[in-house]
Amino acid sequence: MPTNISWVNNPDGTKGETLNVNAGCTKCSPGCRYCYAEQWSMRLKAMGQPAYQDVVDHTGWTGVVTCRPDQLEKVKHWRKEQLVFVNSMSDLFHPDVPFEFIDKVMIVIKKYPQHTFKILTKRVKRMAQFFSAWQDYPYPDNIHHGVSICTQSEADEKIPILLSIPSAFRFVSFEPLLEYIDIVKKPWYGDWDAYNAIGWLEQIIIGCERRISNVAGQGQDVFIEAAESLIEQADKADVKVHVKQVPIDGKVETDIKKFPKELQRRDTP
Repeated sequence: MPTNISWVNNPDGTKGETLNVNAGCTKCSPGCRYCYAEQWSMRLKAMGQPAYQDVVDHTGWTGVVTCRPDQLEKVKHWRKEQLVFVNSMSDLFHPDVPFEFIDKVMIVIKKYPQHTFKILTKRVKRMAQFFSAWQDYPYPDNIHHGVSICTQSEADEKIPILLSIPSAFRFVSFEPLLEYIDIVKKPWYGDWDAYNAIGWLEQIIIGCERRISNVAGQGQDVFIEAAESLIEQADKADVKVHVKQVPIDGKVETDIKKFPKELQRRDTP
């Protein structure tokens, strides 16, 4: 079904699609604390959805991760060009998802070049391992490779790995953005000019924690200052910016018209 995720819009402005070919996950990052997918999986389990019965219990993720090859059939029924978020409810590169299954997903992606598939992972090292060994080279150019980042330490570890993956389009999701992050660190790039190297990214996405709390790094002032810094860094490198949601007066605001002026950015890639 069409998605309400603001950065998954088709070229004609209509809502794009999600393709959840896995169910279940495990927490691996500070940004997983209030996991959207975990909360929605619990709701879907309560509604009787078969795919979510084993992956969550009343406390959250159980550690069970399943593959859903039947979901790949949906692609053949999309008549017009679609922007597709792969696994909004899981992580395609979770260690319990076999490379053999990921290969099947990639074959479908290559078969339908009219659609663009955004694959966002917290496990970018495994993404790099898969694509370095993938037999079907060159990679389909209708894949957007993305990594989810919440802290400086994650940026230090994961962004250089993302930049090492051959790709027609790379993006970084800073959601939830938990602290100030410097994405123009010279040591990442050796002799490369830092801003030119960050220019290898096509897009950054910025969003706050879905539940506002007093935990350090999640407050409104800290978020806005950190988001403004990311936007300034991206602009210097000519990288597109999409601000998804902002904390305002203790609430998560998704209406861009209510954002501070400096954060009213939803550039078209």
